[in-house]
Amino acid sequence: MKLYKYRPLASCKNVERVEELIDGKLYFSTFDRMNDPMEGILRAHPDKIEEIYNEKRKIGIFSFSKSNAIELMRAHYANGFKWCVIEFDTEDMKTDIKKYDMDYRKWGDLLESTTDVYEILSRKKYDRSYEQEYRLFTNLDPNEKGKEIWKHIHWLKVTAVYFWNPFGWSYNRRDIFSSNDNLKKYDRYKRIVLGYCEEINNECERNSNCKGKINCYNMVRNPEDNNITFKLIE
Repeated sequence: MKLYKYRPLASCKNVERVEELIDGKLYFSTFDRMNDPMEGILRAHPDKIEEIYNEKRKIGIFSFSKSNAIELMRAHYANGFKWCVIEFDTEDMKTDIKKYDMDYRKWGDLLESTTDVYEILSRKKYDRSYEQEYRLFTNLDPNEKGKEIWKHIHWLKVTAVYFWNPFGWSYNRRDIFSSNDNLKKYDRYKRIVLGYCEEINNECERNSNCKGKINCYNMVRNPEDNNITFKLIE
């Protein structure tokens, strides 16, 4: 199964985070620091609320998407047109990692009572279903519950990185870029990530134990029919 992570690419910090993801280093957050105010909500008996809350705080969450071409995801999570999408191959996904497809529900069903904290953290309002989210869960240190952690997932393999190609169809693309500092910055950060992927690919040619080469693509939209295609960056 291929899973995807949308990331902004508009600063040096963004570049560092993308490189960490390419290396398999994932950032697991607690539910109360996610961007959905309805995260982890449910209806429960008052005697159970604190217990369930404490259990939820012991779980770290990392979110993927099951598609690399969701326009709203690029707008919400990847800084509009200054973005990249990282493709992960999960064929060797370990069974000791808890993983869940998100269960998108109507409001009343979202509040359904349960004591299974993984079920609670795997459901969202139906209006977020465009995200096509898929989650990994890890246990946080019980002595430091509520604190996010970085975790190196060795079995995750990055197989591709997708970039936007702003105004790639425009005959005056060069003029547009020359007068737009944000586009010039994006192009510079994009080249840094491309160079990082090239280093990994060169290492793969020397070392047969590498996880595999990373293909890089430009995402191109045809202005006539609005169709999206991916063009390999040579």
